[in-house]
Amino acid sequence: MGRYAAHGPVVAQSISLLFTRGYYAAGKSRTPLGVAFLSALVTLCSAFFFSRLFTGAPIARYFLESLLRVSDLEGTFMLTLPLSYSVGAIVSAVAFWALYTRDFGRFESGVIGTFWQSFAASIIMGFFSYVLLNAFSAVFNLHTTLGIFFQGFFSGLGGLTIGALVLYLLGNVEIREIWKTLHHKIWKAKFVGPDPTETTF
Repeated sequence: MGRYAAHGPVVAQSISLLFTRGYYAAGKSRTPLGVAFLSALVTLCSAFFFSRLFTGAPIARYFLESLLRVSDLEGTFMLTLPLSYSVGAIVSAVAFWALYTRDFGRFESGVIGTFWQSFAASIIMGFFSYVLLNAFSAVFNLHTTLGIFFQGFFSGLGGLTIGALVLYLLGNVEIREIWKTLHHKIWKAKFVGPDPTETTF
């Protein structure tokens, strides 16, 4: 469970970076600066709060250690640093989301559709990659470097192919544009011959 709990701050940080670039592209640099200041302030306050909570409330410390499966390790007090940084990253993402909606309007409809398409394709792609890993383990010699490389290479290639196919069948706009571009550039390219009006000597 702790492994999946760590995904939230990573997603929040990625969202904040996306919003930051959007604001800079729109020529509004004050908003990212203000949100960054807010995030830093929240991180500092969270570090102070969690450090006091970690030392003054043993139940909270035991809960966090059990959640992250580090009960048998020393120096778990240092977990307050990434925890406070995670709170700051999440607050930053929420603030960016609210401010972006206020300044540029709502955009959840397009994002949610793409999110569910990517989510479904990722689940299916991961499943088929795992199946191919097991299948190729009987084909390649896993006691050699090349065998391990080819097992991972062909499994990943097969998973990516299945993922792209699922996205195409779900009507993903981006994957259809990529396919249309490749199809036009490679298979539909017109041969450009010499001008018949030109005279060659």
